[in-house]
Amino acid sequence: MKETNNYAGKRYLCQIRCSTDQQGDTSIPDQSKLLRAFGDQHEMVYVDSVILKGVTGSVPGARNDIEQIIHRKKTLNDFEILLVQDVSRLTRAGASHGMKLKYDLEAAGVEVIFASEGIRTGDHSGIIDSVGFFAAQQYAKSLSFAVTRGLMSSMENGRIAHTVYIPYGIDRMIVSLDNKPLHIIRNLSDGTQQKLDPTTGTILGTFESERESNGSARHYRMQSNEKVVLIPGAPDRVEAVRQMFRRRLVDGWAGFRIARELDDMGIRSGNGKPWCVSTINNILKNPVYTGIGIANRFSAGIYNRRSKNAPKPSLTDRKTLANRKAPKQQIRPRDEWIEVKHQLLHDYLGDLRDRAVAWQNVQLDKQDRSRFHKPASKDRHADTTYFLKGILKSTDGHPLTGRTVGTPRTRYYAIHRGFTTPKRDKTMRRLIPAEQLEQAVLEQVRAMMLDSPELQARLVTQIETQRKQSDTSAKDMDKLENDKVRLTQQIEFVIDTLDDIGQDAARVKLQQLQSRLARIVDQIARARSTTKADSRPAQSVADNMIAELSKLAGTLKMMPTPTLRALLMVVVSRLEVDMETKAVQLELAVPANMGKSALCLEDKFLKEYVYEAQTKIPLDSATCNYRRIGRHPCFECQRVRRAA
Repeated sequence: MKETNNYAGKRYLCQIRCSTDQQGDTSIPDQSKLLRAFGDQHEMVYVDSVILKGVTGSVPGARNDIEQIIHRKKTLNDFEILLVQDVSRLTRAGASHGMKLKYDLEAAGVEVIFASEGIRTGDHSGIIDSVGFFAAQQYAKSLSFAVTRGLMSSMENGRIAHTVYIPYGIDRMIVSLDNKPLHIIRNLSDGTQQKLDPTTGTILGTFESERESNGSARHYRMQSNEKVVLIPGAPDRVEAVRQMFRRRLVDGWAGFRIARELDDMGIRSGNGKPWCVSTINNILKNPVYTGIGIANRFSAGIYNRRSKNAPKPSLTDRKTLANRKAPKQQIRPRDEWIEVKHQLLHDYLGDLRDRAVAWQNVQLDKQDRSRFHKPASKDRHADTTYFLKGILKSTDGHPLTGRTVGTPRTRYYAIHRGFTTPKRDKTMRRLIPAEQLEQAVLEQVRAMMLDSPELQARLVTQIETQRKQSDTSAKDMDKLENDKVRLTQQIEFVIDTLDDIGQDAARVKLQQLQSRLARIVDQIARARSTTKADSRPAQSVADNMIAELSKLAGTLKMMPTPTLRALLMVVVSRLEVDMETKAVQLELAVPANMGKSALCLEDKFLKEYVYEAQTKIPLDSATCNYRRIGRHPCFECQRVRRAA
C-alpha cells in the first residue's frame, strides 16, 4: 500500500545558517541544495530562504531570524513549515534554547522539520530533538576546548604572536621552524598586504584587501612550518609612534592634541582614516612598543578561555549570551596575564622606553583594579540640564552635547570633540545657543499638543480604524470557536477508529488534529486576554485624549529635567541643526502608544502616528551677546563683531 504524503502542497521556508563568513561560499549553497531536494521529495512548495551568514549558533543574542520568521507567519502567513538542515543549524545554545525556539515557532503555527533527520512524529520526537540540541552544544564546547588549547600551545611555542591584531607601526617577520627569516608581511592602510624580502626590503608580492572580498582568503596565510616574529614596521610609522610617546611623556600632550598634530602632518591611522583619541590612547597604553606583549589580558570566550596547561571555563553567563550579540570582553586577573618578550621591539622607543614602561605600569594597575568596580555609566551627565542631549544631532548625524563656557557662564550645544578630532573645520566646532533652542523646541511641542482641530480628526480616524479591527477580531473569535468544536469532533471520530484497520494512518491523523487543536486553543486564549475596547463614541474618547495632552502641555516647563527629556525622546522624531547655517529642522509626532494617561485609552497598540508636524527654527545669532570663550569668542559672535 502506497504511503500517504501528508506534506504534499505545503509551503515551506528554508532556514540556512553558517558560523563564519569563510564558510558562506560553500556551506550556504550546500544547505540550500539539501533543503530544496528534501522539499521536492515530499512535494512541498518552496517559498523563500532565511540566510544567516557569519552568525554563531552559540549566542542567542546574536539571532533575530526566529523573531522575523514568526512575524512573517503572523502577518503574511505564506508558509506552514520551517525546513532546517539539522538541529545544530537551528541553535548550538543547548536543549533549553532549542526547545524554546521550537515551542515559539509551533505556537505561531510553524512546524519545524530537520531535513537530515527525516520527519518525526509522536511524543517521542521532542525527546529526540532535545538530545540533539544537547549534543550540538557539547560539540561546540569540545571544539572550543580544542581550539583554545591549540592557540595557547602555538603561542607558547612561538608559532603565533601574542595578539591576532598586529599593532600600528609593527610588521610580522615569517621565519622557519629553525628561525631562518623567510619574508616580512606588512599591513597597509588600504587593507592590502605586502610581502617583503627580509634583507633588502624588496616587494616580493602583494595580497589584496579582504574588506570587500566577502570573507574569501586573500591575505597571507601562515603555513604549518612557519613561525612569526614581531619587528618594527615601516620607518614613517615607527617615527609616528615615537612622536606620540614623546608628546605624551615629555610634552604632556593628551590624545586630542596628538591626533590633531598627526593629521596636520598628513600622517594617517592604520586604516587610512583620520586619527581619533581612542586610537592614540590604545597605542600609548600598549606595552608591545617596549618589547613586551601581554596575552590573556582579556577574555570574551563563550565556553573556554586560554590558560596555561589547559583551558579554563569561560566566565560568560547565560544572561549575557541571551542579551548581547557577542560575549562581553572581560578583564582577567593580572596573575593570569602572560607576558611574551619580543626582543626585536625592545629598543623601539629608544631613550623613551623607561618612561613608557613606568607610565604603562600605572595604566595596567588601574585596568587590573577596575575588575572590582561596577562599570559606571558612560553618560557622565545623566542629570544634565541640557535636556536635548541625545536628541539633537547635526545634519551629518553627529550627536550634540552640552557645553558651558565663557564668563559669565553660557550654555551651548556643540558636537562632541570625539567626532571633531582631529578636524580643524570651524563648522564642526560651532556653538548652538542652548536657551534659545530649548525654548523654541518646547514652544513647538506645546503648540502641537494644543493643536486640537487637526489632532482631533487624526485621533477619531485612528479610533474608528481600531474598532473596525476589533470587530474583525470578534468574528475571528467565533471562527476559532467553531474550528475548535469541529476539530474536537474529528478527534473523537479518529479515536473510535483506532481498533479498526488502518491504525497507523489513524494515529498520524490524530497527531495532526491534536496539534492543530492546540494551536487554536492557544490563539483563543491570547485573544481572550486582550482588553475590550472603550465603548464610548470615538469623538468622546478623542476629546478626552486631547484634554490629557493639554494638561501635559501646561506642565512642560515645570517638569523635572529627566522627565522632560524622556517625553521629548518620544515626541521628537527628528531634531537636526545645520552647523553651517545654524538652521534647525524639527519633526514632532505623537505616537498612539504614548501612554494610557495621554493617548492609549483604547488600550491597544497602534503603530501609526496620529499627528505629525514639521517646522524650521531659525536661530537668530544677533540675540547672542558677546561672550568670551576661553581666549576666543564664539564663531557667531566673531562674525557679528566683524560685521559691526
